Amino acid sequence: MALLSLRHTRFETREAQRYYIPNLYIGLAVSALFVARIAYRFAVIYPKLNQAGASQDPRAVLASLGSAQTLPTLALLGVVLGYYASYYGGVLLLSRRLVAVAVPPAVAGGG
Repeated sequence: MALLSLRHTRFETREAQRYYIPNLYIGLAVSALFVARIAYRFAVIYPKLNQAGASQDPRAVLASLGSAQTLPTLALLGVVLGYYASYYGGVLLLSRRLVAVAVPPAVAGGG
């Protein structure tokens, strides 16, 4: 996904400054997956907390929900973190390559 996003990233130079413009839709899609999972988890947990009310400790209710349902959430968090780490690592590498290509050898050599 990060490679696809890098292919759709535009690099520009304006007034001797380098800029990049990421693909809006790919980044939003990856982030929306994680936000949707968090919203789903909240929708599942909230009614159970309300049912417990004063009769049980909310921490006990959360513990009884089990960690098996948090595994997909952690997996999506890993996907989001991996995507952004790979993407911005790629942006750094590509921007360094573009700077190296844009600088003439006489200037780059210092003399």
